[in-house]
Amino acid sequence: MKKIYRILIIFFAFFSCRENMTDNTEETFVAFWRALDEDYAYFDEKNLDWDSIYRVYYPQAQQSKYNEELHRIFEEIVLQFKDRNIAIFTTSNMLFDQIRWYEDSRADTLYANNHRLDIDFDLKYYQFIDNQIYFRCWQDTIKKYAFTELFSPESFLYYKDSISYENGIIIDIRNNYENNENILSIASLFFENELIAYYESVRTGKGRNAWSEKTPKMLLGQGKISANIPVVVLTSPRTASMANCLVNVMKQLPNCRIIGEQGIDVLRTEKYESIILPNYWQLLYPVFSSKKYDENGNCLDIIGVKPDIFVEMRNFYRYENMKDSMVLKAIEVLDSINGF
Repeated sequence: MKKIYRILIIFFAFFSCRENMTDNTEETFVAFWRALDEDYAYFDEKNLDWDSIYRVYYPQAQQSKYNEELHRIFEEIVLQFKDRNIAIFTTSNMLFDQIRWYEDSRADTLYANNHRLDIDFDLKYYQFIDNQIYFRCWQDTIKKYAFTELFSPESFLYYKDSISYENGIIIDIRNNYENNENILSIASLFFENELIAYYESVRTGKGRNAWSEKTPKMLLGQGKISANIPVVVLTSPRTASMANCLVNVMKQLPNCRIIGEQGIDVLRTEKYESIILPNYWQLLYPVFSSKKYDENGNCLDIIGVKPDIFVEMRNFYRYENMKDSMVLKAIEVLDSINGF
């Protein structure tokens, strides 16, 4: 009986191993490499030598016979992208169901825990909900400051005249990865004439080099908010997409200071391409039709805008009796400007 049991174990182990064997690892690797070679946007910005990656890993894929080996190869490559939008979904009998780069979760953890501002700054709280537009702010009625968390451009534009900010306004976009270009309309309120919002390079075809020259994208100012009012914009590693372009405009204004942290190489997108690889794994990756830069050629999509004053985001749980370090610094800056 024991002998039969051992034979059965060997039998099932053999066929389990055969299930993970494949004769198309080379074909699968080439399909994976070519798909990203044709469509991925940020090889240069991320300093990824895609040809070198091919030379290193293609021979390994040629020699591999098991999906586990191919899984290791893809995992090593995907890690180098540091892009949360790239993922490979594998078959259900694999040790891992998904191959993906998980960035340092520090920013996500902090904002998941801190997404309620503990108001201990003698500020009066206002909340407006009208016509399905949600807006909230806090005001110091003595110093005439306003603090608002920017959720959408529509909310700020709709309610800006309902609050008082004669001596300063703090705009919090630390948790904003708005991909709507309308967010730039907020920046246009603070200046007149025209400014360069960003420089844009657009895709002209398939391939890594199929991008146009960078051209300036102008933003016409409305000048509806006085240039004499000091402005502080709070940014963080979670500030992304068009919100970074908003910061890029605001940083050009003489009455504005950017406080906080820069991006952490995390890109967010709502558009993906999905293909089935020859071994039936699914490759998911982001597709972009344009890339945005500041005047120095830094990619706003990837690293955001360097703040004027660096302040590290910290936990500020109520039971730890801690306060928001960035807001405290913003109030300190406004106090200095106003002589308080």
